[in-house]
Amino acid sequence: MVSLPQELQEREAAARRRVAELQDGIEELTLPLEKIREDLSRLVIVWEAVVEVLTDLSAAEAEPEPEMSGEGAVVTKGAAAPRGVGVMMVPP
Repeated sequence: MVSLPQELQEREAAARRRVAELQDGIEELTLPLEKIREDLSRLVIVWEAVVEVLTDLSAAEAEPEPEMSGEGAVVTKGAAAPRGVGVMMVPP
């Protein structure tokens, strides 16, 4: 039969080994996780910029510019060719 102190020492040693294994696993995952977080941050910034530009372009296209004719009357220009044709906004 194993003595109580010996059993406790074995369990403590096993727990220390497991802690060391888990700590190594954490360290292996930390660097890739930081890189992925940086990539995600850049993508979010790009997404916000694209949405802002497309919103500005849509607002500009929706407002036709008035033009003065020779007699002083205001003539509305036709809508310009849409910008961003072929661009599809996809939510994050």
